[in-house]
Order: sequence, then structure tokens, then C-alpha cells
Amino acid sequence: MLQKNQLIFFVRKLLFFLLPFYFLFGLYICLDPFKVIFNYQDYYKTRNNVDVGLNRDNVSSILAKRNLKKIDSYILGNSRSLAFRVNTWKKYLNNNSCCFHFDASGESLYGILRKLEFLSNNNADLKNVLIILDHNILSKTNSQKGHLYSISPITDGFMAGYKLQSESINSFFSFKFLKSFLKFKIKNKLDDDMKINHLVDDNIDFYVPETNEIQFHKLDSLINYNSYYTPDIVRRFYKRSNKQIFLNKILLDKQREMLLKIKNIFDHFNTNYRIIISPLYDQLSLENTDTNFLKTLFGNKYFDFSGINEFTNEFYNYYEESHYRPIIAEKILDSIYLK
Repeated sequence: MLQKNQLIFFVRKLLFFLLPFYFLFGLYICLDPFKVIFNYQDYYKTRNNVDVGLNRDNVSSILAKRNLKKIDSYILGNSRSLAFRVNTWKKYLNNNSCCFHFDASGESLYGILRKLEFLSNNNADLKNVLIILDHNILSKTNSQKGHLYSISPITDGFMAGYKLQSESINSFFSFKFLKSFLKFKIKNKLDDDMKINHLVDDNIDFYVPETNEIQFHKLDSLINYNSYYTPDIVRRFYKRSNKQIFLNKILLDKQREMLLKIKNIFDHFNTNYRIIISPLYDQLSLENTDTNFLKTLFGNKYFDFSGINEFTNEFYNYYEESHYRPIIAEKILDSIYLK
């Protein structure tokens, strides 16, 4: 059994050993790098348009709650939904519509349902809704892992808040993040190694706080001046099959139940909605029974642009192999609202 002096010595050694941890934890709280501790008026106010990657689900949920009384129209989906610009969408709506991008990075079908249930439970105005889906979203029926992808406690309750905080702390204390973060803070300059896994982000060069809309003006400008599609960028666009490839069945009982709940919310609010399947570069088409279910459920409000078509055939319709450009979203909106 330890003597009193030995115990005091042990405690002192332990406290000394834990000093770096206390220092880093204090740094985490003071700097709040992921902006999950304190509230901010502007979540994307950055220096030199560079900052730590934020949990888009949490930011979108905070701002949606903050502006709930004045918003009546929502765009939901993952980062691909950002191609659908509010000013373009408003051309097909009432001129007085107040639109908001309620998107999330790596969005799931579960996340979309929880957002709509949050809006419904808080008597939000759901006059117009645009949901941008793809096979990645449809396959996910749970909250995702990682500090960038955890669902917000605003839409998913206390345990989601615990998960978001724990994921954020774990990411902060990882060697890769600390190295990149501290290097960025000290140098005030972004190096390529800092951008790995979105540790530090330089993609957001234009943000509209009123609509929570992220736009990529730098990329659009390079494309307009024929300077974007360099050999390195073009190499990212892998060769695809000339034959239409269909995905395996995605919509199991859980997904179908969630989609039915989404439809019920729209029916309850008499929402003017559209459901869009994104035109992804992979050209994979939804399986036939999944397509038939979606067509039956949403009727003439459902539009599928997956697979081989005029939008997916050309690589210059995309920023890279995952995200299509606003010019494609404009054509899609034209086709679904002016029919």
C-alpha cells in the first residue's frame, strides 16, 4: 500500500504528465476550431478564405433554427446539392419565397428525414422543398461517423450532441490534424499536406449567409477562362463503360419507411416539392424496383438523372469526378419546372 509521501509524489507526477493534455484541451476550447462550442454570427468568416473544415450539418441546422420564422423554402441534400443555386431556383417559385440551403456533407437519408421532422415539429413553413438525392444518400440510414459528418443535436437530440463533441475532440487530438492546424496557425499559409482529408479547407471562396449557400467562384472563373481542366484535373475523370450499369437494390424496408415519412410530411404541409436523383459522373443507374418505388411514391414530382445521359456524358459538366456544376443544375430545374 502506498505511503502518504509516495501518493503525493505519484499525484504530482501524474499531473505533470497530464499538463500537455490540459494545455491542448484548453487550446481546443479557446480556439474552438470546428466551431461546435460557441455560437457564431458568421460561421464562414475566414482569414484569406482558408479555415478548418466545419461540420456542415451542424452549421446548416443552427442557421435554419435561427431563421426558422422567415424561411419557407429549403434545398436538402449532400454537397452536390450546392450546384442548385438559390437565385436560379427562385425563378420557378413565388417571388417572395425565402430560400435556404439545408445541406450536409456526406448527407444520409436519415439526416434528411430528421431535418424535415425538425421543421415539421417546429411548425416551419414548408412551402417549397427541393431534395437532391443519389445512391450514396439513399444507402445511408444512420448518422455518419467523423467530425465533419456527425448529425447535429438540433435535429437529432442530446446523444447526437455528445457524438459531435466527442468526434470533434478526437479529431483535434489526432497527430495529423494538430500538425496541420498548428502549422497553418503559425505560418498563416496553406500547404498541400494540410488539405488532406479536409483538415484545413480552402474550397469555400464565396458564402451567402442569408441562404447558407456556398459557391465556388474561383473554380467557375478558371473554367470561364479555359484554365481549369489541366491534364492533372482531366486524369481524375476515369473511363466508364459504354453499357448502362445498374446498381444493386438499395431501398430496403428501412429506406422505404423513411421515404414514406418524408412523403407524409409533404402531404401534411401541402408542399410544392421536387425529388431529384443527381446526374453523377459514375453513370450508375438505380435498380429498376427502386426506381419504380420512387416513381410510385412521388409520382410526377420525381426526376431521375442517374445513368448515361446528356449531362453525365461530358466531363466538363463536373468540377471533378464527384460534383457537377451549376450549369447542369440550371438545365435540370428548367426541365422539371417548365414541363
